[in-house]
Amino acid sequence: MSTETDTEQVSGGEAVAEEQTAPKPAPRSDAEAAQQEPPATDGEGGDEAAKAKEEADKKAADEQARSDRKKNRTREYIDRLNRENAELRRQVSESSQPRPATTTPQRSTPPADGEPTLDQFDFDIPAFSRAHAQWVVKQELSAREEQQKQTQATQRQQELQSSYNTRVEDFAEQTPDFYEVVGSIDPRYLPPQLQEAIIAHENGPQIAYHLGTNDDDLWAVASIRPELMADAVARLASRLTAAPPQVQSPPPAPVATPKPITRAPAPAPTVSGRAPTETPPEKLTDDEWFKRERERQRKR
Repeated sequence: MSTETDTEQVSGGEAVAEEQTAPKPAPRSDAEAAQQEPPATDGEGGDEAAKAKEEADKKAADEQARSDRKKNRTREYIDRLNRENAELRRQVSESSQPRPATTTPQRSTPPADGEPTLDQFDFDIPAFSRAHAQWVVKQELSAREEQQKQTQATQRQQELQSSYNTRVEDFAEQTPDFYEVVGSIDPRYLPPQLQEAIIAHENGPQIAYHLGTNDDDLWAVASIRPELMADAVARLASRLTAAPPQVQSPPPAPVATPKPITRAPAPAPTVSGRAPTETPPEKLTDDEWFKRERERQRKR
């Protein structure tokens, strides 16, 4: 009996030991881990257990807060979806209702300021298609006209340049230093508008040569506003081609005719007392002649 009892006690002790040494299940959270930890006895062990429990409680509170925030975000997202769905349902409901007769009339012509859009025609596809087709045709016509203008301008510029080159050759034959003088002009004083005006003028080579030899005129013309360049060049050309003013010279002074020298003897003295060298009447002034006549009348 004692042997069996001892055996049972030994077996029971081994079972208790096995139960105590058996591995515990892993904790699912920090709170369960704190609960599975054996209670601390005293001293430093008790302090560590208190700190561990406090940290576990704090972590559990943080996890709960994160869970609450996640739930709040989910709730906000659901509320936003509900609001958007309600707005869409309202719009669909309004679009399905007939429009009143006082709505804005549909536009049947494309807007002048740009390409027409569908909403400008209240989503009337046939009207929008007609307006868009008209707009496309108008754009093509405008582009074609602009291209024709550019072509004509280029052609005219080429013709003017060719004519100017011919006149330059003729003028350079008479003025050997033409290319040297014109080439010495500072390009800063030859803006494109001035060059175009010189090339277009029939006396362009003479004007260019004059500007190359007269800094004052070059500065004056280059300082004019671009839109007045052609008028300034025309005025300068008229000044260059104008004939110099004729200065009227004073009439020549009359040449005094010397008196002929006679060899006749001097006239005899007269009783009347007239000097033999008395000035003839035709050579007297009006005052002298009038005075002489009065003297004669008084002596009578």
